[in-house]
Amino acid sequence: MILDAAEVLERVRRDKPLVCHLTNFVTIYDCANIVKVFGASPVMAHAREEVADMAKIASSLVLNIGTLTTEFVEAMLLAGISANEKKIPVVLDVCGAGATRFRDDKCQEILDAVEVSIIKGNSSEVARIAGEDVKTRGVDAADIESNLLGVAHSLAGERGCTVVITGKDDIVADMKRAIWVHNGHPMMANVVGTGCMATSVIGTFAAVEADRDRGGDDLRRGELRRARQRREPRNGRLQGNRRVPRARRATAHECVEARADPRLSLAQPPFWSRCRVPPRRP
Repeated sequence: MILDAAEVLERVRRDKPLVCHLTNFVTIYDCANIVKVFGASPVMAHAREEVADMAKIASSLVLNIGTLTTEFVEAMLLAGISANEKKIPVVLDVCGAGATRFRDDKCQEILDAVEVSIIKGNSSEVARIAGEDVKTRGVDAADIESNLLGVAHSLAGERGCTVVITGKDDIVADMKRAIWVHNGHPMMANVVGTGCMATSVIGTFAAVEADRDRGGDDLRRGELRRARQRREPRNGRLQGNRRVPRARRATAHECVEARADPRLSLAQPPFWSRCRVPPRRP
């Protein structure tokens, strides 16, 4: 699979999509700035009175629970439902999941009420949302023994979405396909906000890159999930009693050759794809 990342970036700069954020107050300036750097238009709207209207004019919605409150989550639900009605992608950063029961509960509340397109977090955050017994150290990743690729595939299958696990190396996976991205560095953990900015960048590119590689584009993810719960196939092939959708294309600024990591050998056989960075255009 070849992803023309430069072409997608050109679309961002040409279309200047509006990326609506309900995000972490600690890193809100950094998130707005990184979206602007890529050529999109960020908006930070947190008031319950306007979030639904703002989502209606946006091209994507980014939700980040880094500094959550009950009232803030209520605003996220309003924005997410509005985004689903418009059928724009919703990106959820499960920042700090696994640190407290309150964060875990609110993540599940959002995921149950909103059709999330992309779930993003570090290894322990995503593992916790997937049901693993792990604890996150505040918002920093904790060591986990679980197979990360297996965790990503499992959560993607349960929620009908793409899962991004960030770290020194990143995993981008759905139920069937995965890409291992070797673009990180351990020093990134020493800078506050790199994870939040990554979520904003994902939201920026998701705003212009349609999900055309999955089967059943005419069905919303919620309908697919409900069909699985009823064990009725709607579209795509079946594996046991579970629907297996077609693979999703990764939408990343820079795509590198994906290589299977020895630590992932116990996972379901991954369908590793080859990506390359296209040449710079004049």
